[in-house]
Order: sequence, then structure tokens, then C-alpha cells
Amino acid sequence: MRAVDHVSLTPPFDHVAEAALFHRAVLGLQATGEWEVAAPFGLVRSRLLAAGEGADAVRLVLSSATVRRGGWAPGVPNPQSAAHRRARAARSARAVP
Repeated sequence: MRAVDHVSLTPPFDHVAEAALFHRAVLGLQATGEWEVAAPFGLVRSRLLAAGEGADAVRLVLSSATVRRGGWAPGVPNPQSAAHRRARAARSARAVP
């Protein structure tokens, strides 16, 4: 592992703007993108906050589902993750059993 690429948080959909404001004020992150993705359990809205460039960049993704329906809804209601940057990602992926 070389570095953390980004951290993903999933606040409730009605708290995303509040969470973005908090991270902008406390960490100095700037909103750099927003997108919506259709998922089997409903619409997922995401917002990217970032600061810095290259290896020193800090990236935070806030994602939330406006509605969670049906059997497709994830068992973990608010999953969070950290994506790691690797020098040889393809070789690392092939090494996973």
C-alpha cells in the first residue's frame, strides 16, 4: 500500500449538506463534484470534497441513498470505506484468492 486514495462516508441523506459544510469548515476541503447513481435499492447521491494535489491530496466522498427499498438494500445501512493506492493494483487484485 502506498497511500490512502479517498475515504467514503455515508451520512443520512438529509445530513449530507451539513456534513459537507463541517468538512469544508474544519478541514478546508472544497466541493469538487457531485453525481447520482441508480442502484437496485434506490438513488445514491454522492459529493466529492478535496484539498491538495497529487500524493498530498485529501479526498472525502459523502454518499447517501435517499430511499432504501427491497431485498437489494445493503445489510449495512451506512457503509464506510477507505480506498488505498497501490503501485501495482492489477497484480494485487490477481493475488486475492
